[in-house]
Amino acid sequence: GILSSYLLGLALSSVPYNWRWMLGAAVVPSVLMLLLQNFLPESPKWLISQSLRSGRLLDSDTEARTTMERMFVPSPESKAFVDTEIQVMKESILQTLKEKDVSAHSDNGSVISTRSKGRTAITFWHALLIGVGINVLQQGAGVNVVIYYSAVILKEGGFADTEAILLSTGIGLVQLLVYFNTLRVVDKV
Repeated sequence: GILSSYLLGLALSSVPYNWRWMLGAAVVPSVLMLLLQNFLPESPKWLISQSLRSGRLLDSDTEARTTMERMFVPSPESKAFVDTEIQVMKESILQTLKEKDVSAHSDNGSVISTRSKGRTAITFWHALLIGVGINVLQQGAGVNVVIYYSAVILKEGGFADTEAILLSTGIGLVQLLVYFNTLRVVDKV
């Protein structure tokens, strides 16, 4: 997204009142997402969880299977993979429901239910505080400001308008490459 906006800025750099076109172009992806979201299927895991909670196993399982099969080229291997994934999802959801039921049914003051609820609450708050803290530190470091105003900073540094936008596009390309490298590393962890 960032790289495409830099490329659009580069393409529109010679157009009069280009900032209006750049600002207006930001609406296009939003409107497309708004219009196309109605065609997205429900998540297979959500469908299975709804079927396990409501008891109508057949309909939602069939919908979940159909949704997952649409993602793969039809083959015996993909069918086996879909079957395995649906079974794993069911087991995961059932385990979560069991844990919720245990804590809900043992609200009579037992120490075990209090400890498990407390541990879940602490884990949630730790994760929330870490996430918010990372975002605050990122904003406080000023990296986003430099990236957002890189063309202006480069222009003030003596580069021509087109050169500043071209160099900003290079920054966007480097960001994209670092992002893909990060995805590769995070998936290994």
